[in-house]
Amino acid sequence: MVVEVVVVAGSGSLNSKNERFVTGPYPGPVDSTRVKVVEFPNGDVSLSGCHRPPSFGQSNRGPATEEEKAKKEENRARREILTVVKYFVLDHLWTITYRGPEFSRASLYVDLHAFERKVRRTYPDFAMIGVPELHQGGGVNHGGYHFHFAVNGFYDVGVLRRAWWSVVGEGMGNVQVESRHAWPVGKIANYMAKYLGKEFDTGRRPGEHRYRRSQNLTVRVRRLQFYGSRGAEREAHLKAWVIMASGRAIAREWHSDDGLQFLYRTFR
Repeated sequence: MVVEVVVVAGSGSLNSKNERFVTGPYPGPVDSTRVKVVEFPNGDVSLSGCHRPPSFGQSNRGPATEEEKAKKEENRARREILTVVKYFVLDHLWTITYRGPEFSRASLYVDLHAFERKVRRTYPDFAMIGVPELHQGGGVNHGGYHFHFAVNGFYDVGVLRRAWWSVVGEGMGNVQVESRHAWPVGKIANYMAKYLGKEFDTGRRPGEHRYRRSQNLTVRVRRLQFYGSRGAEREAHLKAWVIMASGRAIAREWHSDDGLQFLYRTFR
């Protein structure tokens, strides 16, 4: 992602140019508040952040468990997929398969890179985001990977299938579209995100990505940092800015159990 870093001192305010719910935001004083803002081409806004209170680092809570870390990474990946799918209106879903099982996630990603490069000979702007899934239920492909991916608009099935065959061998796999009609972006994102919770880290080596996206799917992200004030006061300003910048009501609001992490956005 492209990141623009802006540091703001004092209470200040944003300038539009430049699941568990709790009762409300963290009410106490904060040393700083870090915020990430995405302004979507259709006018929607997503704002997420984290407060750092004066007592930060002095909690009696122990380090996060491996299960907690995995869940955090899963949730982060879900948010990233939704952001990319919505930002670029990726409204068609496809699936890539092998003929016979492919057990290596690394090899899958190498093949996908070659596939994408070959497709761009016909469609220079082709871009995709997707997630691998381990095939279960028996059969010749049991335990091997296939890949679900989303793109903007409909592409010729023959072009994509020939590109895949040129990588894995003719007839040694398939590329199929899940629907010739456009899907709501939320449905696309939810469809792919569900595979992040199924065998989420199975077969993934350290450093390998949990999902794959094209480099040209670049979302502009603004990162800001505020100092001082109180958590509830800070969030009131930020929430008001989201409504003002978008001209829309807040449709999704979330706080962590301790109230320190938060999310406001104008879409579900």
